Amino acid sequence: MSSAADAAVKIVVHPVKGRCYYATRPIRISETVLQTRPFIGVPAYNGIMKEHCERVCMGCLRWLDHPVGEPIRSALGSPFHVYCSRECEARDWECYHRFEYPFFKDLFQPPASLASAYHVDYIRLLSRAMLRRLWELVDSQAGTSAPRRHGPHEDPHTSFASLENLCSNESSTEPEALAAFKKSAAILEAFLTKVVHPELESRGIPFSEFWTTPVNGTLYDKALELICKEEVNVFGLYNFKIGGIHSERQCYASAVYTTAVFFNHSCAPNVGHHYIETAEGGGLMTFFALRDIQEGEELLISYVPLSTSSGTNPRANRRAFLKHYFQFDCDCARCESEDDSAVNSNQAAAQEWRRICEAYICGIDSCRGWRAPRTPGSLEWVCVACGGVVSVGQSPAGH
Repeated sequence: MSSAADAAVKIVVHPVKGRCYYATRPIRISETVLQTRPFIGVPAYNGIMKEHCERVCMGCLRWLDHPVGEPIRSALGSPFHVYCSRECEARDWECYHRFEYPFFKDLFQPPASLASAYHVDYIRLLSRAMLRRLWELVDSQAGTSAPRRHGPHEDPHTSFASLENLCSNESSTEPEALAAFKKSAAILEAFLTKVVHPELESRGIPFSEFWTTPVNGTLYDKALELICKEEVNVFGLYNFKIGGIHSERQCYASAVYTTAVFFNHSCAPNVGHHYIETAEGGGLMTFFALRDIQEGEELLISYVPLSTSSGTNPRANRRAFLKHYFQFDCDCARCESEDDSAVNSNQAAAQEWRRICEAYICGIDSCRGWRAPRTPGSLEWVCVACGGVVSVGQSPAGH
């Protein structure tokens, strides 16, 4: 499912920033501006998650906890994969795991021998994206207009082409990181050659039809290109069930939302987002207005945790995070207002930005969770970590 509420947003091509979301009409605080499911997603084995990787369903990204039930260990593939049900396991085996497990067997035994947990995550993510493309071609050959074989939590209306058409960060990636990406690209190239290509050939589908964009270079080059696109367009799924409500948000899955990538960053965002579990599984992402937004205003989210805005030298903390993970130097209005060395430094504005942003961090009994509307448009906001409720009243921005 992917929808923009009442066409409240549109994509505008900016001469510098590329494709961006802008408001087509006034949007009120708490209003939903976009709701979308991922094109592809996997549990995150990186960082703290590797100690809790058996709490996320591989088939639908559902967090497995009471009262949902105990995880069911895979009976078909990796013993480290768990599912919410045997039905979910069977569907995942048919679509993905029967292809990936024999080839990537070592990658599914944390700690993996072929790569770090961080690289394992995006290798697994992109191998599944390649398998979604395989099924697109198979279903197209069978005369089906939309892909049928995919996870229940995945958006059936997005395609591999939407992933290929994303922007890449290869030119700005630091040499050390790029060297690691190149090793992973070699693994994905082998997966394409030894798994995807033979499967397409067995079905009478030319491998030349696999790519939806021009092939400029080798198969290895295309795999590296996909990695560099994934790196700057992937979303983490977070909760507070691993480290608790007094810790920073904890990542339990990674996913690519090809309709959500057009939100640019600001350290003073006007749009927030949170994740919802439904009957189909986890990963449904809802974007909502943090304040009143004017028609024609760009819609912006924060790529950094809002709590990063506190502490000693918050501007430097945020900019370092963004440079490390997203390879850009932030020059948003808030960063400029907090730059003590700049002529346009405005401490009053900086304090106001900080007040607006930190209003959405719960803070009840030192809880680090963030708040989201109880229902679309509701002025009652609920902390996603502790469940505390507050009334936001009118827009904190004073509109």
